[in-house]
Amino acid sequence: MRLPFVLFSLTAAAAAVAQEDEEKRCDGASYKVPCADHPDIMALQTTECQPYHVLLARGTDEKPPGRQGNITKMICERLGGAGNCGWENLDYPATNRFISDDTWCKSADVGAKNGMKQVREYVEKCPDTKMILLGYSQGASIVQDMMGGGGGPAFKCNQSMNSGFIRSEAPGANIAAAATFGTVRKCIGAPYSVKSGRKTEGVATRSEEQCYGLEPYANVLRDYCNENDYICASHGKAPELSFHLTYMTQYSEEIVSFVVDTVTGKKQKSFMPSIHLISDHYWLTGAVFFSLILSWSVLIFWTTIRRRLGQAY
Repeated sequence: MRLPFVLFSLTAAAAAVAQEDEEKRCDGASYKVPCADHPDIMALQTTECQPYHVLLARGTDEKPPGRQGNITKMICERLGGAGNCGWENLDYPATNRFISDDTWCKSADVGAKNGMKQVREYVEKCPDTKMILLGYSQGASIVQDMMGGGGGPAFKCNQSMNSGFIRSEAPGANIAAAATFGTVRKCIGAPYSVKSGRKTEGVATRSEEQCYGLEPYANVLRDYCNENDYICASHGKAPELSFHLTYMTQYSEEIVSFVVDTVTGKKQKSFMPSIHLISDHYWLTGAVFFSLILSWSVLIFWTTIRRRLGQAY
């Protein structure tokens, strides 16, 4: 009779730890303090020449650096910390689509143009720097616009067309890694697309030419899309906002490892894109608790069976 109570208690404890940990972060579905108010994250903001430089394209209505601040700090810490790695905000409005029918497209257009200008100017100043591009939601679409070209219909508007970087030339050649999360405009089922929503249609689909423009970056790009994310997989069975808000907490360790291993030239481990890799430490804690309880339960079960069999004979 005690086992169910112990199981419930440990499960509740693991859930409490997970909730407390997420509230301390600035990148979860809900957070008390935005990444912009974390001094350790903001201390890495710079436009000075460094071996590694992160350009952050925040999501709609987010204050720089947006919910990508925490993974950026983790990436930079593994690349040697301040002086070796820093981040710069992509300067654009990040306005939402509810202000008027065309605000989102105008914002994304400004983002693509400004982002390309910022990368170009930085690489001209720092030609040996390895660039890392990170984008979330509207920012994810902008990052892909910069790399492979963008523009076209989205929501109720039509974004101006733009050409992307040329991969074989600077600054395109300086892009050492890129990761995007919950993009508005995507290439369905692309080889660099990962997670369960990779083959589901979203708000907008990239043109054949735009997808072709992203292909040269396939070995350094990872595009995340959860099934039922109401932006990148809006045509899923049950699209919800919650599936759009959890990339940085669900996959933080995976994202950081991918970026760091890619820019440093380490061999990537193979994985199935459709499988969710749960790597945050609080989920791991819950898994450990569950494994211990399961092992203990099996041991008690077999001990009881053996005793009863011994009594029977």
